[in-house]
Amino acid sequence: MCMAIVPAHSLDGESTLCILQVAQAAAKTLGIPLDYITVKPSNSLTGPNSASTGGSISSELNVLGTLQACEELNTRIEAVRKKMSGQPTWKEVIRKCYDERVDLSAKA
Repeated sequence: MCMAIVPAHSLDGESTLCILQVAQAAAKTLGIPLDYITVKPSNSLTGPNSASTGGSISSELNVLGTLQACEELNTRIEAVRKKMSGQPTWKEVIRKCYDERVDLSAKA
């Protein structure tokens, strides 16, 4: 499983929009269906030094972090994809990355 650690701390009405924005950014950047993405709330273990939030800045920062993490994953994944023949599916590429011990977790 591929994942990007991106904290989403808001518990008010904007959290749904924030989570949707993060999921959409990840799906688009990785080139995969939105239903392949799961966004989970963070805690002090996954985001111990989170910045304070105000306005919608946390939404913007979460999306930016997601984009950066996904771009790092794409770089790692692309090296393996280039060695595969044909047009492998996302799941086939990820499995091959796993078999080759590619780090499939990134954070920004």
